Amino acid sequence: MSVYRPASSRVWWYEFQFAKQRIRESTKTRSKTIAIEAERIRRRELEQAYNGVKKRGSAKLFSSATDEWLMLKSSTLAASSLRIEKDNLKHIKPFFDRLLVTDIKALDIAEYQKARLKKEASPKTINLEVGTIRSILRRNRVWSDIQPDVRMLATRDDIGKALEADEEDALLSGLLDEPVALLISRCRAGFELRNALQRNTAATVETTQLSK
Repeated sequence: MSVYRPASSRVWWYEFQFAKQRIRESTKTRSKTIAIEAERIRRRELEQAYNGVKKRGSAKLFSSATDEWLMLKSSTLAASSLRIEKDNLKHIKPFFDRLLVTDIKALDIAEYQKARLKKEASPKTINLEVGTIRSILRRNRVWSDIQPDVRMLATRDDIGKALEADEEDALLSGLLDEPVALLISRCRAGFELRNALQRNTAATVETTQLSK
């Protein structure tokens, strides 16, 4: 274990190896004694999180989890939906990439929402991005622990405005298991086809009546 104070900083940092990952974080304190204790607590938290996982594996950074998730999604999502997910990740990755997936808390997601609002992103866009985060964390079996404390942003156009088809596909992929999302997508296509046939039939009948 090691604590140190960078030349350009007034606070102490700690750095150590855990499960093949280098952990380097600020303690945000000027007290070396407190910094040593903070490092000890941090290591214990990681050990507890690690040993709570049934199937052992290396502690995974969000960046690695994202790469794996995107690789799997690339073979199941439509091109338009995949494009939306990649656009979402352009904003998500700089914020979460250096965190371990087991360290991400509801507070981190709330801070992300605030940061995106400050950059004037719309609540609907931010909700889609949180849906992407949710899908990644769910695959790594950590979403259920923070789900009760995560709140989606209220949007002004929740009522009476339909999502675009590609937006709906992207949202469903984050909210539902893939087989359910696929079923809903196929049902939607069936409804659209039925409506189109009904319109064509009505137009044919009207034309026939006018020609008489």
